[in-house]
Amino acid sequence: MDHTRLFTLRSLKKTLELSGFKVTGKFGLPAPFPLAIGKGIRAKILLLINRALIAVSKGLFAYQIAVIAKPLPTLEHLLDDAFNTGKGQTRMGTKNEKE
Repeated sequence: MDHTRLFTLRSLKKTLELSGFKVTGKFGLPAPFPLAIGKGIRAKILLLINRALIAVSKGLFAYQIAVIAKPLPTLEHLLDDAFNTGKGQTRMGTKNEKE
């Protein structure tokens, strides 16, 4: 990867919403202490502290932020759906097929 963008939690959420997504979940990820200092007791303690601080403020204490986002229906999709429903077709088939 040769290009990255740095976001705050707020700017990431706003960018996704402006791009037609709804943010359904946000998670703060702790720093990789075991990779940096080894898998000892110090790393475990630092991870516990980091996770507790992330619970207080994701944006301030998370090493990385992960989000779950769901795409919102586009205008084209809504118009096609309305047009097809008006013709007697639904997502489940035609009206006559249901009877």
